[in-house]
Amino acid sequence: MFKKFLTIILPVFCLYAMQAQTTQPSGWKYHSINNIGLLEGQAGSAFQLQTIHGVQYKSWFAGAGIGIDYYKFRGLPLFVDCRKAFSLSKNILFVYGDIGIHYNWMTEKQKNNNGYFSGGDFRNGIYTDAGIGYEIGTSKKDAFLISAGYSYKALNETYTDYTPLAYDGPPVLSKNHYGLRRLTIKMGWKF
Repeated sequence: MFKKFLTIILPVFCLYAMQAQTTQPSGWKYHSINNIGLLEGQAGSAFQLQTIHGVQYKSWFAGAGIGIDYYKFRGLPLFVDCRKAFSLSKNILFVYGDIGIHYNWMTEKQKNNNGYFSGGDFRNGIYTDAGIGYEIGTSKKDAFLISAGYSYKALNETYTDYTPLAYDGPPVLSKNHYGLRRLTIKMGWKF
């Protein structure tokens, strides 16, 4: 599915990049980017919220972000966001990449794994997100954003499995690794 996505988006990206303007304003600018998004993957659908704050220099942007991610296990991703714009006109094509840590913020039901285990010990994991987007300027400072990308979050669980007790054995310490891959579509506001 991701290969099909790249097959469609990559030619559009290349054509737009060839038409990009070469004039760039000088100086640093502060921006806040606030997104709401839909995550879709093998574990179903969920939504996410993000706020990113950082600085732009010419066509490059770098900032720090935090979000709420409800996909499979609720969590708080804390990440670094980098973006490259391919024009500095009112409407802009851009690519972005995020990397950081997914902090667990699970519900009690998620922690207890629906009652089958003794309540797992979950450890934080990696968070990544990369994609392409389009920025539609609404004024000199504000813009509406829409983007699509691929996101990954991971976490590890250690739990006590009491199943062997039914067979006259001691409880077993078990581990699960969750690597959650998903497509993301986001809409946002930049000011």
